[in-house]
Parts: sequence; structure tokens; C-alpha cells
Amino acid sequence: MTRLAMRCVVLAVALAVPAMAAEKKLVLGVFLPTTMVDGQARFQLSERLGQALEKSLGQKVVVRNFGRFEDFEKAAAGGLDVAVVDAWAAVQIKSRKETLAVAQVDGETHHRWAVVSSRYATVKELAGKRLAVPRGVRSLDPRFVANVIFVGDVKDKHVKIVPVPNAESALAALESKEAEAALVRAGSAPKGARVIYRSSPLPGTVAVNLRGNAEELSKAFLAMEAVAPISKFVAPRANELESLERLLVQGPPKRLAMLAESPIVRPEVPVVVDMNEVKAVLPTFTDFIEPTTELPDD
Repeated sequence: MTRLAMRCVVLAVALAVPAMAAEKKLVLGVFLPTTMVDGQARFQLSERLGQALEKSLGQKVVVRNFGRFEDFEKAAAGGLDVAVVDAWAAVQIKSRKETLAVAQVDGETHHRWAVVSSRYATVKELAGKRLAVPRGVRSLDPRFVANVIFVGDVKDKHVKIVPVPNAESALAALESKEAEAALVRAGSAPKGARVIYRSSPLPGTVAVNLRGNAEELSKAFLAMEAVAPISKFVAPRANELESLERLLVQGPPKRLAMLAESPIVRPEVPVVVDMNEVKAVLPTFTDFIEPTTELPDD
């Protein structure tokens, strides 16, 4: 190779490096098994999320949609830069993460969960029965039910956990009688279904940073246009996911017994001490005494 040819190669490489850097793509993972109960709708939502983020960020975005927790967890450990994920699943992945924004779905950032059953009317009646639950880390599924959903009011062995991939699978297990109850978001409960329990509101859908530029991504999510059913992304509360993770792993704090304070009665001291103030009245016994007709001997 001549000296001129070598110079041309070096120049071509030098020009290609900035071009390659400019074409760097952001990888977005989407895992929303309980936000919606239609798999095809979730796939379409992930594609539209990628397009909206690309427009807001000004950078090419590649979208990877996941249907199983184990696949999402594996990708989060090595191949994803950022993710839009259900909060309960986000706190179970081992990868280091930072909350960027919280999605407002159906006008709310926090959602209740519901236990739906076709045969039983109370949680107590579910003792020993099967409960279909969207699965995360297998060892944490019972804690999710006992600590997060029931907040310690029900033991983790009260029901038999039937792990399923998503919300529609939970409802299908209930319909096919593979489970006696199903755990889904309250908004996903079928119309006319018997809801026997509703949880407290819990964080819903979140955007988390895995390997991207947190500051740039946070601004991009907050500026994103609506992608139905997500109306917008808002700034997260302080330590939102950390609080949820702590509740999942450690359980709720012990409840302290509450004692009601009784009112203080202060009687008037003079009335208690001075009997003249009491003015006690004794019965007149003379009215009941009849004088004897016999006089005593003197």
C-alpha cells in the first residue's frame, strides 16, 4: 500500500469515528405486564413510547418489549440503557437503577390492586386457596402479596401463589379454575367481577435509568407528549422506589398499641373536704317509734 493510500485510510477512519458516535442508539426496554391486559396493545404502546422518547430526546431509540420478568431482568443487567416498567417489577431487578419519572396512567400515578374471585367473598375464605399473581423474582412473590398488597395483615402462607406472566394470564387462570382468585390492578378487574379486597394506592409505571445520562433522560421524559394510556410523565417523589422496595423485602413496620387518653376529672376540693357543703340529710326515725303503754318501774 502506498503512502497516499495509507493516508486516505487514516482520514476515512478519522471521519467515520464522529459519525459512528453521532449514530449511537439508546436502547429502551419496556415491561408493563400489569399496566394493560392486552399483549398486542402493550407491544404497540412500547413502539409509540420509543417514538415519543426519540422525538423528545433528539436521539435514535431502539425499543425492546418484554413479556416475561426473567427476560427483562436479564436484559436490564446488560443490554438496556433505560426502561419503562411497572414499579413492582422495577424494585425486584438487581441492576442499579435511578427513578427518572413516574407515568400518569388514567390520570393517576398510583394505583390500587384488587383481589378478584368468582367463588369467595372474603380474604379469610381464601385460606389455603390458589391466588394467581404476576410473577417477579420467585422468592419474592409471597412477600409481594403479604407485605405490599396486604401490608402484613395476611401471612405469606395464607394463600398458595400461582405465578403467571401478566394480568391477562391471572384472569385466565381464574376463569379456567386453575386458581380461586387473581391479583390484578383494580382498573383491570373485569366489569361485574367480585372484588374482595383493594390495596392501598401503590406506585404504578415508572421510567428508570440503567446506563444512560440521567439528567438528559429525565428532562426528555418530562417533556414527552402523551402516549395513551399514559397522559404524561411527572417528577417522582423522593425515595419512591426505595420505600416500595423496603416494604417488599422487610415488610411494614410493627404497629404500636394505641391508648386513648381519658378525660381528667377534677372534683371541687371544698365539697369533698367540707361535709357542710354536702348537706347530707338523714331520715327522721322518730316517726317510726311508737311509745309504749307501759311505764317503767321507778
